[in-house]
Amino acid sequence: MSCPGEGILQIPETVIADTREYRGRVEAFLAGEVRPAAFRVYRVPMGIYEQRTPDTYMVRIRIGAGRVLPRQLERIAELSARYGNGVVHVTTRQDIQIHNVRIEDTPDVLEGLLEAGLSARGGGGNTVRNITACPRAGLCPNEHFDVGGHAVALAEYLIADRTSFNLPRKFKIVLSGCASDCSFACVADLGFFAHVRDGQKGFSVYAGGGLGPNPQAGVKIEEFVTETAIFEVAEAVKHLFDAHGDRANKHKARLRYVLKRLGSEKFIALYRRYRKEVVREGPRGPLPEIRRLTRTPACDPNENYVIPDDPDVLPEKAPGHWTIRLRLPLGNITADDLVRVASLARRFTSGQVRTTQLQNLLLCSVPAAHVGRLLAAL
Repeated sequence: MSCPGEGILQIPETVIADTREYRGRVEAFLAGEVRPAAFRVYRVPMGIYEQRTPDTYMVRIRIGAGRVLPRQLERIAELSARYGNGVVHVTTRQDIQIHNVRIEDTPDVLEGLLEAGLSARGGGGNTVRNITACPRAGLCPNEHFDVGGHAVALAEYLIADRTSFNLPRKFKIVLSGCASDCSFACVADLGFFAHVRDGQKGFSVYAGGGLGPNPQAGVKIEEFVTETAIFEVAEAVKHLFDAHGDRANKHKARLRYVLKRLGSEKFIALYRRYRKEVVREGPRGPLPEIRRLTRTPACDPNENYVIPDDPDVLPEKAPGHWTIRLRLPLGNITADDLVRVASLARRFTSGQVRTTQLQNLLLCSVPAAHVGRLLAAL
């Protein structure tokens, strides 16, 4: 297998090593050397789920902050057409799924993704799941600042540590650029809200939120932390969850049940204790760079182009640029159409496509001069 390609989310060496080991584990399972229950415990945190149709599996791919490159979409489409059912699915957490894959083909899929700078590690199981952000981060006129780079850096930091894949239950982290919360940070296990204070970027932080049975909003654990403090805050909450989550009853294992069991006051005090420990011990290694991921192509904002009155054509904060929303029925798009979307993104956009929590795709930073041509092509 060749070396992994560069993507938006830089795949840590530990994840690369785990992916390269996966093929041998599958071969041992197919040879009858590993029991199905034991293999399931291993494969689900690798992002491989069994489907209702016997002997078929789904591969859930992490899409950091919902940002994906055209060549990565082409690789996903290629793998779906070759090994799956040729239909790609966008999830409510900005992941992308390939369906109807045979277990013996899953190593080829994971290795093919890795070559494109993508990974399914942590796509399922009791793990740090895909870290999501506002789908229009860096583009939205109302945001305090672009949180996309923070979400990607935090993911790179957490998934480099193998303890992030053996938690009491799934652990979902969300970053929001403003109080409108289109990314649903208020109901995440850990939610960060962007603020700027005295010219300094930072976040208010909430923990213990969740949907599903017994939904609740998170409790505020930090009024304001600087942008580089997100690593120690997330590490501290992860340690709290790891130590106090209910591993005996998966139906009561999410972080919100720890909050309910302890109460807000004890929960916050416990978090502060863990954060002090994290600060005292220092980071596990070099902190990832919080990179600027949003790029806007040059254009003349004074050019007078007529923009269609269309709810799927959205203004961006950079003058003269627009976002085009591509609505996907139930989050599904054929592999062939995904290749066409990637081609259009190359021709008309900044070179990034976004996945959204409403299971759509966004073609971003389209110069006004190209909006009509892109809509016609779509």
